[in-house]
Amino acid sequence: MVGVDFVQNNWSEYRFYGTPDSVQDAWQFRVGGQIKARTKKNYFSNVTYRAEIFIGRDYVHVVDQLPLLGLSFGMGLPLPNYNSLARTQASVLNLTFEYVKRGNNQNLLKDNIFRISAGLSFSDLWFNKRKYE
Repeated sequence: MVGVDFVQNNWSEYRFYGTPDSVQDAWQFRVGGQIKARTKKNYFSNVTYRAEIFIGRDYVHVVDQLPLLGLSFGMGLPLPNYNSLARTQASVLNLTFEYVKRGNNQNLLKDNIFRISAGLSFSDLWFNKRKYE
């Protein structure tokens, strides 16, 4: 699966008690994808692998524009299904590592940002609506 996204934020319209701040319009162009191998008995063949690259301009206005460049890599690790009645159960632990480079040598501000995130996606039996007769 492949995805393309363009995000634009109108920060130039931001006002704090009626006065404009030193921000500018920002944008990002993102391209990413994910791969999941065919389901097999091997655990890592059931893992979903994701990658993304993005470029853009940051909303902070110092002297000149602050360019953004970033990469992210992630995995969707399926959690074991201990319920023999629910074969379609698909709870996943999502792990992501992201690197963002903001600014360059021509700017006053230059950052290297590293982010690690974890998220849980539950799809267990207790989320199903029960029917009582």
